[in-house]
Amino acid sequence: MSSSRKNIRDLYLKKMFSLRDDQYLQFNQKIIHSQYKMIGVRTPILRKIAKDVFIHLESSEIYSLFIMKPKYYEEVLLQGFVLAHFTDYLMFKQYFLRWIDLVDNWAICDMAISSMKLIKKNQEDFFPLVLSLLEDEREFVVRIGIVILMNYYLERDKVGELILIIDKIHRTEYYIQMAIAWFISVAFVSFPEEIILYLQNNHLDDFTQNQAIQKIRDSYRVSLNDKKRVALYRR
Repeated sequence: MSSSRKNIRDLYLKKMFSLRDDQYLQFNQKIIHSQYKMIGVRTPILRKIAKDVFIHLESSEIYSLFIMKPKYYEEVLLQGFVLAHFTDYLMFKQYFLRWIDLVDNWAICDMAISSMKLIKKNQEDFFPLVLSLLEDEREFVVRIGIVILMNYYLERDKVGELILIIDKIHRTEYYIQMAIAWFISVAFVSFPEEIILYLQNNHLDDFTQNQAIQKIRDSYRVSLNDKKRVALYRR
């Protein structure tokens, strides 16, 4: 590692350690299972640091953050939040493909992906990449693909196609199953009749079907009548 790259990393690690919250660290360690050590920096603070990185670092310096092997959970999440500020789409794709190799938990996946609005602006070009993510062997790469579909592709003219794509994902990993259930519950809010039909006839395993129904029933955006309707399709 060159001294300049090390200095940049040390600078932001020092900043993060100065902002650590031990109570938040203990909370995160209970709900997030990761290979990375945790510092204990709250998410809004990490978002502010990411914005600072993007505004004040040169492109080569930002690149250095993405080629160093991270040691901490917050480093990987910071990279994701930095990606969310990119405006150059081709550069975004290049760094995104590096970043997904690092993701090993639901929290980094869900928080970072929901911030990457550039995907929405480049839906058509990005779509083949999303499909390739769904076929990956790695649990959290597949989850990334599902969360991307949910955040940036779930529209009236695409919902039928997306349902078919989701229905072809036959995986038993918990965080993939829960991502599928989450997708279905979110889709139900805007497209209840399409999802009702899907719950009647699909290739979901029983666990995922029931989790999707539970998430729909837990939603404050779903009417009591619709909650009763979906309950009929529990297995």
